[in-house]
Amino acid sequence: SISRKKLESGEVMPTVKPDLDNLAKTVLDGMNGVVYQDDSCIVELSVRKEYSDHPCTVVRVSPIK
Repeated sequence: SISRKKLESGEVMPTVKPDLDNLAKTVLDGMNGVVYQDDSCIVELSVRKEYSDHPCTVVRVSPIK
């Protein structure tokens, strides 16, 4: 088992399912046609998983100038 302190500090990262690439694809597919016309216009992507007492998905979209 892992101590709560290590989990909350970010010292231990989750290496369990779901796979990070599958999570990212789900979010990107959901925004396709809504936030952008096609996901081919995405030029940068930063994705990570963390342990949390309040699971959530945070998305920040910025236009290309």
